[in-house]
Order: sequence, then C-alpha cells, then structure tokens
Amino acid sequence: MRRRFSISPHCTNRRVFAAGAALWLVVASPSARADTPPQLTVLAPSLASPRIVSVGEFSQDVLEDPWDFDTLADATLYYNMGSPSVSNGILTATAATNDPYLFLLHPGYASAQTIGRTGIAYPIDPATYRLLSIRMNVSASSGMYVYWYRGSLGSPGATLHNSTPIWLNPGWAIYHVRLDSVSSNWLTGSGGSNLINGLRIDPTYAAGSTIQIDWIRLSEPGGNATKATIKWIASDDISASVRVHHDANNTGFDGTLIWGPVPATGQVDSIRWSTAHLPHPGGYIYLSVTDGVNPIVRAYSPGPLKVNDVPSVIITDPDELGPYEFAAEVQGNSWDMSGWEDIGAVYNVSNPSFSNGVFWGTSTNDDSQIFAALSHPITTRRYGAALIRQWVDRWTVMRLLWRHTTTSSWHTTDDFVMHPPTGPGSVFGPVWNEYRVADLTELIMEPTSQAWSGSIESIFRLDPNEHATSLFGLDHLLLFTHDMADSSFTLRWDLSDADDLVDLAWYYKTSLTASDSTLITSLDAVTQGQGSFQWDMSGLSGGDYYVSCVANDGLNAVTHNARGVLILNRKPWFSFVHPGEGDQVAPGEDFATDTLGDAWDMGSSEDVDVISGFYSDSTTWNGGVFRSVSDCTDPYLLWLPPSPIVASAHPTLSFSMFLDDPQNRNLNIVVNWYANGQWSWTDNIPASEGWHVYSIDMSAHPNWSGNVTRLRLDPVYLANVIIAIDWVRLPVPNSSTFDIAWEDSDPDDDALIDLIAYQGSWGGSRIPITQGIHENSTVDHFAWDVSFLPAGSYYLLATLDDGINRPDTLYAPYPLTIAHPPTTPVTISGSLAENGTLVLTWSPAEGSVSEYRVYRAPVPYFLPSPSRLIATVPFWQSSYFADLGEAAANPNLNYFFRVTWLSGNTESPPSNTIGEFDFETDPTVSGVPIIPPSNEHDSPT
Repeated sequence: MRRRFSISPHCTNRRVFAAGAALWLVVASPSARADTPPQLTVLAPSLASPRIVSVGEFSQDVLEDPWDFDTLADATLYYNMGSPSVSNGILTATAATNDPYLFLLHPGYASAQTIGRTGIAYPIDPATYRLLSIRMNVSASSGMYVYWYRGSLGSPGATLHNSTPIWLNPGWAIYHVRLDSVSSNWLTGSGGSNLINGLRIDPTYAAGSTIQIDWIRLSEPGGNATKATIKWIASDDISASVRVHHDANNTGFDGTLIWGPVPATGQVDSIRWSTAHLPHPGGYIYLSVTDGVNPIVRAYSPGPLKVNDVPSVIITDPDELGPYEFAAEVQGNSWDMSGWEDIGAVYNVSNPSFSNGVFWGTSTNDDSQIFAALSHPITTRRYGAALIRQWVDRWTVMRLLWRHTTTSSWHTTDDFVMHPPTGPGSVFGPVWNEYRVADLTELIMEPTSQAWSGSIESIFRLDPNEHATSLFGLDHLLLFTHDMADSSFTLRWDLSDADDLVDLAWYYKTSLTASDSTLITSLDAVTQGQGSFQWDMSGLSGGDYYVSCVANDGLNAVTHNARGVLILNRKPWFSFVHPGEGDQVAPGEDFATDTLGDAWDMGSSEDVDVISGFYSDSTTWNGGVFRSVSDCTDPYLLWLPPSPIVASAHPTLSFSMFLDDPQNRNLNIVVNWYANGQWSWTDNIPASEGWHVYSIDMSAHPNWSGNVTRLRLDPVYLANVIIAIDWVRLPVPNSSTFDIAWEDSDPDDDALIDLIAYQGSWGGSRIPITQGIHENSTVDHFAWDVSFLPAGSYYLLATLDDGINRPDTLYAPYPLTIAHPPTTPVTISGSLAENGTLVLTWSPAEGSVSEYRVYRAPVPYFLPSPSRLIATVPFWQSSYFADLGEAAANPNLNYFFRVTWLSGNTESPPSNTIGEFDFETDPTVSGVPIIPPSNEHDSPT
C-alpha cells in the first residue's frame, strides 16, 4: 500500500486555522519524492445550465443608484479614511485610525430635513434585504463590522446595533453576511418600527492598512431559483484543498475567491452559490487545487454563469422637479448664480464673487445671508419644488427663509445639513451638497414658522453657512413647478436590461398611503434605453397622482416609484365679452374740467400754478405731457384753484405719471393739501418705475374735508429722478361707469381673475382695475368706475391664476373708448372731375373719430341705412371720397351722398346732401316746387 505522505522524525504537523474552514498544511521531508500533480475537472456551470433568477437589491431597487463606486457619492460619508478616491469603479482608501468607516446610508440628523439620500427618506426593510455582500481587498488581516441604525442621529429613542466581526484575509475576496444570522436585532427594532434608517461599514480595524472596495450589495437572500450549481471532481495522491473563484471572463485566472478552501475528495463535489453576491450577471467560475507541493492546478467551468439581468426602470417623468423654474419663467432670468443679477442683497459675507456659475463668499459671522433677486411674487402652490446645490469648507447647516405677502414675520426652515469634501481626520462626500426637494410644503419648519404656502411677495432668502470665517459656494438656488398635466402627460423612463425584452406595467394611485393602484397601461417587449408613453388623463379627476412601474423580464419583476408627484389640473379658460367692437362711454365729471373749465391735461404750464424742485433746463410741456428731472429731495407741483375743491364731492385724486430712477431706489409719492386752516398730507404711497395711473383715496384721510384751497403733489422724495405727468383729475365717483363682461371656466379650481387696463396702447400707463375676482362667481362682470380717467382709448387685459398652471394673460380684442358721443355732423362739399368722377370732401370732425361712413342713394331725400353704405374711410386717411361710378357719364343715373362719423360705436347725425343729377329743361314748365317726403330731414344742396 502506497504511503500518501511521510513525516520527518524531527518535524511535527502544523495546523493553521482560517475563518470558516480549517486548512491542513503538511510539511514534507527534504528526502520525499515528487508526488503526482492534483487532478481537476469542472463539471458545472455548463453550456446546458439553466439561467438563474436574480434577487432584489436595495441600492438599485430603492436608491436607484447601485453601490458600485463609480463615484465617491455612492457612500454618504467617509470617516477616518485617508484620501479616498475612485478609479475604474474601485474605491481606494487608507485606514487613518483603527476605526475607519463609511456610511452606505446615512440615517440623517434629528431636527434636520428628512430629504436627500438618507435612511429617514429611504428606509431599509430588514425582512426583505438581509444578505450583505462585498467584493473587497485589504492589505492586512483584520475584522470587518456592520452597523445599523433605527431613527436619526440624535433623536430620542434612536438605536444602534452591530454584527459580530467578519474575518478578512489579504487579497480580493467576496464576503457575504446574513445579517439576520449575525444579530437578532436586524429583524426586530424598538419603538414600534422595524425599519432601518442607517447602514455603516467598518471595513477594518488595522490602522494604516489599504482598503479597496469594488461593490457592496444588500440583497434579498433568494430561494433555490437564485442559486447556481458549481460542480467538480478534484483528486490528489496527498491531501489537497479546493478553492472556488468567480471571474468576469474565462481567461487569465484572475478572479475573486468566493468559496473554500475545502478538501479534494476525488469524488463529485458541488456547492449551491447564491447569485445575490453578484452585482452584474454572467461571468465564469474557475477552481484551483493545491497540495502544497505541486504547482496549483486551475480549470474554468465549461459554460458561463447564466444569471438573469434584473430589469431596472428609472422614471424620469414625473420626477422631483417639474419643467418650469420660477425665476426663468416669471422674471426672465434664472437664479443660476451667473452674476449679480441673480442676487438682491448679501449680508455678513466677505469677498463675494462669481466664477463659472458659482457665487463664492466667506461668512463673517454665523448669520450669512443671501437674498434672491425677487421682482415678482412667488406663487407657492405652483412653484412647490426646489434644487439647492452648495459647497462648504466645513460641516455646517443651511436654511431657507421667506416672508408671505400678508405678514411681516419670517418663516424659517430647519437645518439642511452641509458636509465638506475634506475634514480633520476624515473625508466626506459628495464634494457638492445637492438637495432636490420634491415638495417644499413637507419641509421641517422652525417653531412658529408657517409652511410653504400663499404668496411670497418680496423676500426669499438663503442662509448658506452658520460658521464664521467659512468659505462657501452656491451653485443653484432654483424653484420649480411640480410635474403637471392638463388632459395628458408624457411618462418617460430609462430602462436597463441587457439580456431580455421587458414588459412594463404602469400604475397610479391618488395618495401615497393608498393600498391599491390602478393600471394605466401595459407595454410589452420594451427594449432597453429611454422611452415614453402619452397618458390620456382626460377622464380623470383633478388632483395628485403617484406613478409606479413594474418591469418584468419573465424571471424578475421589479417595481419602481416615481420620485415626485404629478398634479392633474386643467387650465382655466377666459374670454372677454365687453369691451366689444365700438364700445364707448362718456367721460366722468372732473373738478378742473367742469368747475374750472380747463382740464389739468398738462397741455401747458398754465395747468399748474407752481412747480418747484426740478431742473429748469430739463422741464418741458410737449404733447400734453409735463417732463422734468428732480433737482432736490422735495420736488412738487402745486395748484391754487380759484374755486375751492369740495372734498366730499371729490374723494379721489388720480394722475398718470412716469418715473425712472437710474439708481433703482425706493420710490414714494406724498400728497399735501390745505383745508380747514391747516396743511395735511398722506403717508408714503409706493410708486413704481414706468408709466402708471395712480388713484389715491383721499377720503381715507380724516383731514380731507371741507374746502381744499391748495393741492400739492410730491411725485418722489429723491433727487435726479426722471418724472413725467400726463394728466391730473379730481373725479366725481361713478359719474361714468362701464360694465366689463366675460365668460370663464375652471373645472378643477376656483381661479382668481385680475383686471388691468392700459391707456392709449398696451405699453401705455398701467391702470389696475380690480383683483381677486373668483372664477366661480355667478356674475361674470364688473362695473368699472372710469370717472377718474380722461377721454381716450383704453386697452384691457385679464390675468387668470388657479395657483397651479402658469397664470394666463388674456387681452380684450377691442379697446374701450372714453369720449363724448358725436352730436355735430360734418359738412361736405363736392366737385366733378373731367372724367365724370364725383369727389366728396369734408373737414375732420371734432372728437374721438374711428372712421367716416359714406352713404349713397338715387333720390335726393334719404336717411343713411346699411343698404346705402358704399364706403368707410379710416380716420387717419385724408377727408375725401371719390365716387368712380357711372353717374356723370349716364344721364339716366342720378346719385346723392351723405357722410357720418363714428366715435366708438356711436354714429353722428348725417351731413348735408351732395348730389349729381342730369335733367332736360322744359321751358313750358316752371314754378314746380320740390317737395321732400315726410320722413326725410334734409334738403339737397
């Protein structure tokens, strides 16, 4: 019988232990003869092996971003790991202390925002995800620990648990840990919740050792269908051991140890190996056999691992951020930090500057402040999402603050935690802190602060850094709409599956807590890549919709939820009825016009008794407009009317004024008056640059009473402001009104309607009419008191805002004319050209003329009627008309003409009559009068 090994009498067997299995090493005597090399045959996986079902994995399924270390951001934070870097999908770092660790999922901090990639926002279900797998290389033998958290850091009742140590040997290996086996605390939590909010890996406790990590997976354990059979026969004439490796291909024998060592038995041996350990499908298995004497024998499996590629579908619409950004959409310039136009003011920040779309500064104390450039109100219901991206040089917190239109109170969010890219003894990631806030109404607020709602009128602020002398960079401060639909929405996705066509089933529900979902559509055999589907939502009710998609490749079915809400809200509808074509109203009564007999229409300097505080060389009175520039901080216009102003009869002062301040200062108006033996004045009245009509309710001041003998207008309290005034009126209320009428509809909401007018053209003086009319009002009209306006044309528009859709602006197709109705007819004359053409001429009518109308009849006595209208002459053409008919050439045709003019839709009385007629004189007939019909009113000329 052959001896299998010999032992020197001077040597003893040495037993060396490795974690998980014992390996017997035999030291042979120098005189021992050479043994037969080990024999190895790998039987499976073979070409005939079935495809293996993959398992669900947390980072892919829930975070939608696998822990594959394509960037440092795959881990949330790194502690005591010197100079971590990522290259070719490998994380490399050095253990700076004996306690290095990284957060795969940071639990979040107590009182901080529960958004971003934290375990509060994306908790782990421990009953589903229980198998932790890591492909890792360490330079020194040591132990690895796994820690998990329930609750946020610093919150009451938060708990921390850890695994027993997992032994690591130098070199690349795939380690796997059943977390529910190493600790009973994985499945069972405290405080009534089993969900896990944080996951931390301590890869070694050997200070100074090098750490390399390829990927980490937290998977479902899976059943037999998820396990591959690896089968072999290994034999040797001395004791030999077998190791199993996984390789990306079947060349080079440079894969990763996944099993062993186990003894070579000379018989068929096999293991069932879970594919939960693999982040990517496929690859090959090879085995190595060594007896410690002969060279290592290796062999690849005859076929690859056939692991199904789990379908992954990322829903790109709807997502956290909708398509429209506030500053770009409303103000015309995004807050993308491209320059000072994005910032209204900065406080407690030194060395502010812009570089490549980033605002940089250093906080001078713990209250640095950045005010966004805000020129229009923020409708919070429409702009309910945000993107904030910031760099900081140390651990700090950031906050958002705002003021609502109806209150002066600050409303402050709780902390957004900011991590720096480097820190003492540790390294953090990512380099930029980015928060994508899907719903601003869900932010945690400071006590007594009101949540994101209403209208933010003038202040939206970010406090970037609560550390003194700390450098920060602000890249984005953007407010977005949610994804919205009117009657349809385009669902978009990015599908990944390398080995199958995938069936996609789309679902919706109307609340996050709803247990049942409704099928939208089923799409069969979808190829990987980007895709879209037009969802017809016309039959659905308005409201919030939460979308999900089930991707099924026949072996694996994975559900993904959209990150953001989809709001179905149909656009409101509005249409003007009046003013219609030709609508006209007479001017109202005015003090200067009707009492003094001379309107303050700024036609000349006689319309104002005293002007003071203006540069004389810049003062002009041209085209019915006073223009000048203030040369002091107290410019004014003063009227000393010969007849007193009866305050009770004229409770409103109105005027049309243009202001332009090159220094962009706050502008205010003050009105002063003298009555009852004393001077009185209003408080500051805010003014705006450009042309505006201001109507000031003087009756709101108790001293506007009795007889006012002096009236003074202080247009600004600043020097070097360009000022122009078109007219000034003291109207009698409701002495002229016009009924604005419209039709509207809003199937989802009660939209609000604002009415605005412009004098003379859309670019003229802006005149607010009224605001906040409810769309669901049963009466769709508004009685507009136009008494405060002089004669002229006025163009109306409406803004329609339901708080969700972008506010619509609707223009009235016709202007409203304020003018006295025509009462004076024009006088026409005629001449006959050599070619027989009759030419009519007349003097322009006095008044607001839109057109002239020419009427013709074959009889000398007639009234204008539609059937006799032969021409309209626009007011801007010359006042003549040439009749090219056959009247002069044909003695049997006799024509007679009359002319009217229109102001609005009111027509003047007809002119005199001009006629062309031919007759043959009969000397035997004389003295026969021409008698007009009884219903005619004019005689022919």
